[in-house]
Amino acid sequence: MMCDNCKVNPAVYGDGITWKQCAKCYNEKTRKEESNPPVGGPPDVPQEGTQHKTVPGLTSIIIPVHLANYALFHYTGTCIGSIREHTNKTTDQYEIIVVDNGSPVQPPNLQAYYADKVIKWEKNEGVTKAWNAGIRVSFGEYIVLLNNDTQVYDGWLTTMKQALSHAFDLVMAKPMYSLTEPFARATEAAREKKRWEGKNIEESFDKTGPTDFSCVAFKKELVDAIGIEGKGLFREEFVNYCSDIDLLKRMEESGKTYAVCKAVPIHHIIDATGASLS
Repeated sequence: MMCDNCKVNPAVYGDGITWKQCAKCYNEKTRKEESNPPVGGPPDVPQEGTQHKTVPGLTSIIIPVHLANYALFHYTGTCIGSIREHTNKTTDQYEIIVVDNGSPVQPPNLQAYYADKVIKWEKNEGVTKAWNAGIRVSFGEYIVLLNNDTQVYDGWLTTMKQALSHAFDLVMAKPMYSLTEPFARATEAAREKKRWEGKNIEESFDKTGPTDFSCVAFKKELVDAIGIEGKGLFREEFVNYCSDIDLLKRMEESGKTYAVCKAVPIHHIIDATGASLS
């Protein structure tokens, strides 16, 4: 949808259903340009009604957040910072979509998320609705669902897309956890990346599990194939739990394939966000 103010630029700040303002109008209304660094907006693509066109090659990275405390606030900053630092913009064009699910702890303004689109809700609607809302406003040919308690490293998105190219409809990363060495995550990520160098990526696939939905990639065509009309990919009666299990079951019933990829350099802080969902 277009900005309610200027009627020229695509709106990127709003509630995810009725968009409000473009980045330029938001900046002019809420802050001075010289006081905060600008954030790049989403690709400038034509609009068709209320639906965005899909941009070939673009990945939409959807991050639901419910910042119940300052630890989660900082985890989210680390997550977004790791995307910006460790994603090759030349080979992997992307947009970041943050869905703020009624967070008690707030950044100074929405621009401070350093995201390309921000959906802001007044109350916590649950992770399933947040995923669907992000999907509805995404431009990407590829979609990644990413927990805000993850950290990604060089080559993560390229590896996810490479795994998808092997006839899978959905790929889940198998994160490193570092429960005993939380200060060695970058070192462990480098070690794991080196371990898989020169190997065929098929060696990293696990088609039997266990599954982890902290970092998931699929093409938007999966939404068209088995999505919920008018909603997105997930059944929203599952507010916070089991919507991922339901999706995998529906995929199996529809003949769609999925796998876990162990070669993706990513960390997941176990259960950091679980307590904030309810």
